[in-house]
Amino acid sequence: MGTAFHVLWLLLPVITRSAWGFYEDFPAADRNIYNETYAFRILARHVQSPAETSSFEYKGGRLLVEPITVYFFFIGNWTKHAKQAVRYAILSLNDESPGKLDRNNTGYPTLSKWWKVATQYTDATSRPVSSSISLGSECSLSLRELEMPKLLGTFAQAFNRSSPIQANCTKVFRAENTAVYHVLFSKHVTFLRTGKDFLPFTNCAGRASLFRVDESGPKISLAWVRVPFHKEYCNLVTRFGESYTPPNGKSGGLDSLISKVLAQTADMATNWDFKGWVASSNSQTSVAQQCPSPTGSEDSVMPVIHDREKMISWNVYGRNGTRYLVQQLWNQDQRNCALKPLRSCQGKRKLTTVTGTIMVSLIVDSTPGAKVGLQPYNSNLHCQWTVSVSNAVHIRIHLNYLALGPGDTVEISYECRHRICKRIVLKGYSPGKKLVDAKGASFHIKFTSGSQASPNRMGWMISYKAGFCKRSVDVRQARGSINDGSPKGVKYMKGSNCSWHFHALQNSKVRLYFTRLETIASSDVIRVYHRDHHKVLAEYSGKGELPRQAFKGPITLEFSSQTGDGDGWALNYVMDSPQTTTHLSYTARSAAVTALGAVCGVFVPGVIFLGAVVLCCNFSVLPVRRSKIQPSEEKPRLHTRRKFSLEELREATMDFYPANVVSDSDGNVFRGTLQDGCVVVIKKKVSELELDILLRIRSANIVDLVGFSSDAEQKCLVFDYMHLGRLSRRLFDDTLPPISWGNRLRIACQISRAVEYLHTYAEPHVVHLNISAENVLLDGSWNAKLSGFGRAQSSSVAIKPSLKLQDVYSFGSLVLELVTGKASSDRKHKREALAAIETGMGHTIMDKRLENESQIAKMGEIAAWCMSDSRRQPSMVEVSSTLSQVTAMVLRSASKKQRPPPGKSRD
Repeated sequence: MGTAFHVLWLLLPVITRSAWGFYEDFPAADRNIYNETYAFRILARHVQSPAETSSFEYKGGRLLVEPITVYFFFIGNWTKHAKQAVRYAILSLNDESPGKLDRNNTGYPTLSKWWKVATQYTDATSRPVSSSISLGSECSLSLRELEMPKLLGTFAQAFNRSSPIQANCTKVFRAENTAVYHVLFSKHVTFLRTGKDFLPFTNCAGRASLFRVDESGPKISLAWVRVPFHKEYCNLVTRFGESYTPPNGKSGGLDSLISKVLAQTADMATNWDFKGWVASSNSQTSVAQQCPSPTGSEDSVMPVIHDREKMISWNVYGRNGTRYLVQQLWNQDQRNCALKPLRSCQGKRKLTTVTGTIMVSLIVDSTPGAKVGLQPYNSNLHCQWTVSVSNAVHIRIHLNYLALGPGDTVEISYECRHRICKRIVLKGYSPGKKLVDAKGASFHIKFTSGSQASPNRMGWMISYKAGFCKRSVDVRQARGSINDGSPKGVKYMKGSNCSWHFHALQNSKVRLYFTRLETIASSDVIRVYHRDHHKVLAEYSGKGELPRQAFKGPITLEFSSQTGDGDGWALNYVMDSPQTTTHLSYTARSAAVTALGAVCGVFVPGVIFLGAVVLCCNFSVLPVRRSKIQPSEEKPRLHTRRKFSLEELREATMDFYPANVVSDSDGNVFRGTLQDGCVVVIKKKVSELELDILLRIRSANIVDLVGFSSDAEQKCLVFDYMHLGRLSRRLFDDTLPPISWGNRLRIACQISRAVEYLHTYAEPHVVHLNISAENVLLDGSWNAKLSGFGRAQSSSVAIKPSLKLQDVYSFGSLVLELVTGKASSDRKHKREALAAIETGMGHTIMDKRLENESQIAKMGEIAAWCMSDSRRQPSMVEVSSTLSQVTAMVLRSASKKQRPPPGKSRD
């Protein structure tokens, strides 16, 4: 009894310091940022300041130079797969054989090469960190709630051969000063506050000071790691343009934990007693904290490898071909962070694939006898790439990361009409971003590295994807076929916006027969408009039965996509009476005959010659004249809307009669009926900028602009009428039936796609600056559309990131309203709701009018994520992607509930 109490007394202050010790040593302004973000901030300054070179120094302490044993104590719910992934990561550290996925290319990094970086560090006797690592015994404890005394007592018993072990252990732990001990918590574990014994596990990882579990035993080194929640700031996030996920789980939690375990192992091996190798600029920064982490900041320049088939990202191979996304280590010999595959950069190369990646990166040196196999790319490189994709209309180019040394440049250029029409030169450091949509089917990249060596040469990566959908196409043939343009087996491009104009005679039939329809429902939409009054006649989206429909011409078919996940669509068409260039109106023929007679009367000798010319040319001059007489037949622009006169709008609204004012509006929005019977909403007092923005954008999730009036007396906008009105009224009015969880989730997804479109795909980009339930409109099917662009801003140059983050925050506030059913204008309620979400009690704030749905609580986490500190705020691309994942998860859950029990069938 006395021994157990003594162990408990010893461990209490020690492990409490494990969670709090390093935290207190951080600068006061940075105490809310954990090691990964802090370490990256150091690196970012280093990359941006080539003259500044970080270095590490040895403080004379103990290193783990003898064979290392690793012990695991699993607490919570752990699957066999998760435990095996953690074990394989440790066993891979001294496994020299390449993975089975890597036998033909030993240039790719493995965890054993990664550990070689740690083995370059030596102690006072010049002995290096051990390259031999093995697994010790394991203990498992299935708990959902944990009190400090229970944890300490159980952990102490793992070392005690005489006392009963409550945890399930393969063997009792051995106290060794050549071992490292990891306590691993699953995300399901809740830490209970019991007086002073509360463990502040708000961070994701930490280390304890050295301590003894027995008075006569050696000191041991303990670290703990917690599986983070999905999209938590310390969770793995891959941000390179497409929806890649970590290799061992889409949520990123397991990969994040493994990365922390490996980093903590390297930390304890090189700095076992906190007196080993530390950064000379900050004694609390270890080898594993100096470099970019695979978690956290959007600006991280850590390179990764993409598997485009499985849509996963990783940066090292492990045993048996397992893949991991791990923390980089500081390479003291090279004065750099380095972990990338070997990529040659010599001469000229030509690429013809629809999608691809071009990069120059840190080099893995596989030369036998090399002490450390990682180094920056070389000096005096001159490399060129030409990308040429057959039949492509344009190519989207995206910068994944950029970290160049002084004098190094990446030049991107593309041609228009056989001449260079745009050239982009990249230098220094830059986070990932979209660069340009290059017109045409090819572009060129030229890379040059200077003669001056630099530790900042972490490399660069550019990815591209070709698009095949033309902006505007005239269709004049009587029959044929059209499609999204992508080759078979290639998904269409995200952000496509293309149209086909069917030139049929007035009121003649145009028949459409879909032969393929595989798009993403409500996000990637095919619309049919009447070309004269621009009324939407039909919309097609999703998968299922192939539509067959006839329309009265002339019509325009438009395709817009907000995802790149669909397999495409195709249709056949038949026009009963196509309009061709040889059809002349009576006015045109009369004018031509009159002009010809006048010429004959004046110049008699030339009549015969002129007549012969006209007959031989078969009146070829007449279509040219017709184009002047009938300008309405000119090719329409992509986003043209109907232009109304002010008198037409006065007639539609009974001279803006007050009884036609739309309820819950500011008095400037009227309901009206056009001459063709179409019910619309007309907004008065419109600014020039708002009109210009709405004329340039079109998205399935933004309110449809039917037309406008640019009369000098009064500018007006004409929109489709949304039958269910504003979201605010439907959501906050207790006299109306509550909106179902399914519809709330759909509304959140649709508005996120609208804002994503404005921030990413609108040309130029747009920020809304007034996202709220007041400015979300609902149609009769509960589809949401964003409106209220009175405060929107747009610029041909880059928009300030702070403005986009303002939209993200406002969207988070909107999602919080959808979850709680209460207006976010109540600041006290908002603070209480966010506090509940952060403490894992999000289910307590959900709208009480509806039955609690556990999956919907994740919307609250997304709201808190959007409303977090600007350094941790996501982009709308990430928010939209996360909401799509939640939607898919909810749909799967609903389908399982509706599935009949085994042996029974539905009636």
